[in-house]
Amino acid sequence: MLGRWTAAVAVAMAVGAPSTGGAQESGRDRPLQTPAERLGFQAFTPPEDVFPYLTALAESSGGLEVDTLVVLNAGADARVPIPVVRIPVASAIGESPAIRVLVLGSQHGTERAGLEVGLLLIRDLVDGELGHLRRTLDVRVIPMTNPLGVDRRTRGAAGGVDLNRDHVALAAAETRAIWAEVDEWRPHLVLDLHELGPTEYTVQVGVPTHPNVDPDLATFARFYMLPQVANQLARADIWFHEYVAVWEDEDDEVEAYYTPAPLEAANARNAFALAGAASFLVETASSRDVLGLAQRTEQMYVATRAFLEAAVLLAVELERVSGQASALAADPLSIEARYAADASGTELPWVKLNERGLRVRTRLRPWRAVVEVAARLEPPEGWMIDATGAELVDVLAAHGFRVERLNASATRTVQAYPVCPEATGDSALARPEKRTFPAGSWWIPADQLGARLLFTIVEPWSVDGWFADRVDDECARDPYPVYRVPA
Repeated sequence: MLGRWTAAVAVAMAVGAPSTGGAQESGRDRPLQTPAERLGFQAFTPPEDVFPYLTALAESSGGLEVDTLVVLNAGADARVPIPVVRIPVASAIGESPAIRVLVLGSQHGTERAGLEVGLLLIRDLVDGELGHLRRTLDVRVIPMTNPLGVDRRTRGAAGGVDLNRDHVALAAAETRAIWAEVDEWRPHLVLDLHELGPTEYTVQVGVPTHPNVDPDLATFARFYMLPQVANQLARADIWFHEYVAVWEDEDDEVEAYYTPAPLEAANARNAFALAGAASFLVETASSRDVLGLAQRTEQMYVATRAFLEAAVLLAVELERVSGQASALAADPLSIEARYAADASGTELPWVKLNERGLRVRTRLRPWRAVVEVAARLEPPEGWMIDATGAELVDVLAAHGFRVERLNASATRTVQAYPVCPEATGDSALARPEKRTFPAGSWWIPADQLGARLLFTIVEPWSVDGWFADRVDDECARDPYPVYRVPA
């Protein structure tokens, strides 16, 4: 099937000096239809048609740049491009800041509505009903983040990597390329478009939930931006709920339990929020086949448009909270957290369809919505990493963090992290002692952009960090190559 990509790669190479398009054709009274639109959404947009469509749009409409984010090596000499479209702010109005928005479509290859919405969004921003938003918004869209998964109709990317669980480890070329774009541009808002199974609430939105996300950013996302979106969905008669996750109970106390969106840092929603962006998971109910594609594309489009409109309305505050959210925290940060039940109640009001197809009220139980932090650490001045930590340093650099390699040996007062301590936290750290690090070691300052994400990744005891689950027996592992320099 990869042979179909030959023409797409040729187009991608042709715009590899990015294609910025020319003036809009005079006399054209309707926007250029997407491939799925032309088929009445009776079929998906073929992945090999994405670049040709975007190139045609660039040629017929001004105001966008079509570029190649990265070209994937798919084996057997097949090379598969990932398109990125950059739509710069058209003009500033008064004191309103330019808000940078990143939209990710189809991180999971079986969830194609995000691709369709991405193409519609690009078209309507440069040549349609959303053009007025460009007076405030600087938008970048990666409509097909996982082209191999889309082509092969698999959730994961090459090697089975789940891209939406790879925003800490950056094991995939796709996620590395996304973070290179983010590092260069620093978005204020990130929208990650997905599909979930059949559900009575046809749109669900996950907000940042990791306990290390800046509290003001988390509050702004949930209580300022999300209500704006909920109101727009209600006006469109789209049933909406904040995202709810279902889990098997490892302790077998119950068959399953329910929580808000997961706490893990490795998904895009939390990773980008830890880096300082208001970041949302946008899900639409789906069977993941072409049946119902038109409906769920429309529902996701309405939600995405509502987020863009909210970003314009709340531009000043969004810029402020995003700017402060990327800074180093003054208070201790979490290295381990879990959801727990609220003492005031363990049920969530819900709606389901009865046997007659009518919505009836019910409750999900047990409902665990309280974030319980089990261990914290004070942010340090930074970390020293010895030569055995080269893989970690590579991942930090791929996220855009500043890493400084020593040209000569240096002696610093540091604390080591005992392997497999009985408990984690400040009291479990080794006593401070002077240690000499040879040339070739690395110094990682803690106070830099995205510091909350940096802390979460680099701390050896962090359950969301780079070291988590890298060995089968944590107590038999080699000493950590990371040493903290106390603040």
